[in-house]
Amino acid sequence: MTYHHRDHDNDLLTVSANTDDGQPVLLFATTPAGVNVPLDRVEELIAGIRDTARQAARSAP
Repeated sequence: MTYHHRDHDNDLLTVSANTDDGQPVLLFATTPAGVNVPLDRVEELIAGIRDTARQAARSAP
């Protein structure tokens, strides 16, 4: 699963499931300018990250 958040400047935050030394992790990537998250969308961002983490945990060996 991958979660995407795009801000009003069209900058992109991507959170995706990955592995590091065989352990499930989340990879956070942004466009070079970073991403602005309006305060009224913080809970949505957290929920998206949480859902991605759950997916990563389920797919772990």
